[in-house]
Amino acid sequence: MARVLVTRPEPGAARTAARLTAAGWQPLVIPLSAIVALPAEPPSGGVAAVAASSANALRHASAALLAPLLGRPLFAVGDETAAAAIEAGFGDVRSSRAGADDLASDIAGAMSAGARIAYLCGRVRLPALEASLGEAGFEVVTIETYDTPARVPSPADLARLDAEPVAAALVYSARAAEGLATLASRASLSGTVIVSISARVADRLATVASGKVLVAATPDEEAMFDLLAGIGHEPAPIAGKFG
Repeated sequence: MARVLVTRPEPGAARTAARLTAAGWQPLVIPLSAIVALPAEPPSGGVAAVAASSANALRHASAALLAPLLGRPLFAVGDETAAAAIEAGFGDVRSSRAGADDLASDIAGAMSAGARIAYLCGRVRLPALEASLGEAGFEVVTIETYDTPARVPSPADLARLDAEPVAAALVYSARAAEGLATLASRASLSGTVIVSISARVADRLATVASGKVLVAATPDEEAMFDLLAGIGHEPAPIAGKFG
């Protein structure tokens, strides 16, 4: 049974591992980042809508923070983020499938220019959504609800990693991409196919994964698993750094 490296932190890692097992893969869970909730206050003054590009931004937001926002429409990137918004209590949830640019476009098409948008996000993020909304004339109120510090694999993690080849690695964030780059010399990762959740995350891997990075069509795990299904279940051959 071929191994697939899961680089995301909990609680997502356990869900992904269960899904891999059900699909006939052997999951190898080694998170390359952690998630830490940050204290955050509701925005002063009202907002017209809420944006979230990560499910973690909602999962780590306090009830006190969310309470004054729940009556507003929430614009989310991907089904997982949309599901987290519904679970948090939002009634009007609108999902964009193709990343921050499409999210900004959907907000611009639905809301009046100049509207105030609360953006629930992580401390480590790309500026694309804020920049796009600003250029469209919106006032963006950034609310950081979590941080993603790097996690250094333990000696036990490395021993498990080196036990046998890894057919594929699932990479969900730029932080994890950077962590994976530090492991590029491990023999077990020779020939490994990297499945990236987005082109922006894949860019962080360009110098260490030449020709072996697959980018999901939409920024969600469904699209990542679609790519994984095309790889096959045979262990990757040892053939040089990332292929």
